[in-house]
Formats: sequence, structure tokens, C-alpha cells
Amino acid sequence: MKRSFVNETPFFHGAKASSFRFARNLRRNQTSSEEILWHQLKSRKLSGFKFRRQHPFQKVIFDFYCHEAKLAIEVDGEYHKAEARTIERDKERDKIMESLSIRTLRFTNQQVLNSLPKVIKTIQNNLPSPAGEGSGVR
Repeated sequence: MKRSFVNETPFFHGAKASSFRFARNLRRNQTSSEEILWHQLKSRKLSGFKFRRQHPFQKVIFDFYCHEAKLAIEVDGEYHKAEARTIERDKERDKIMESLSIRTLRFTNQQVLNSLPKVIKTIQNNLPSPAGEGSGVR
């Protein structure tokens, strides 16, 4: 399903070559939570939107990214909520992405493993409506 999309933010927005090598390694070594969520997102399974996994963007690598919807999805392990420095870094990173009109959804490994339907519903609710059914986020 093709959608028209005005691209205001470059696809990789200044990511360095080393980020692409690191992202490739992350794809080869994804967590079980990332693997489960990827199975639900790949091949345009979710409302026809294309998601990429371990997508380099500026100085970060998104776990999952839909360029068309400007939506980043992060699956956070235990360390994301255990260390104050990591929590602060994640908040700052989300603010920067928000300034570029990219929304970030964060889920824990446990949410993906134990409440996958709820996670999928949250993602769907943050995707634009299909063409002809209104506009914007539902």
C-alpha cells in the first residue's frame, strides 16, 4: 500500500558509516523481545507501514523506525530504568527526536514478552490513519 508522504526529515539524518556497521551487528544479535516485535512489524504487516530495525539516525540507532510515520520504537532492557544516567540520556534523546517531529514509543522487554497485543495496539494508535480515513494520529 503506497502512501504519499512529505519528507521533511532526511532518512538517515547524518548518521556516520560506523553507525551502519554497528546497526548491522545489532540486527544479528537482537534480543528475544526485539525478535518477537520485529516479527509483528516486518514486511508491512502493521497497517501497511514499513518499519526498519536498528535504523541509524544522527548519533543514535533506533530499535525500530517507520520513516513514513516518523515513529521510532525502542524496546528497553532492565538497564534503561536501573541507571539514572541512562534514564536521563533516553529523555534527552527523545526530546531531540521530538524536535525533529519524530515520536518515540518506549516499551520494556517485559511488555513485549507479556503484553504483545497491547504493545501492537499502542503502535497502531500512533500510526497515521490510512489514506481516505481522515488524517493524523488516531
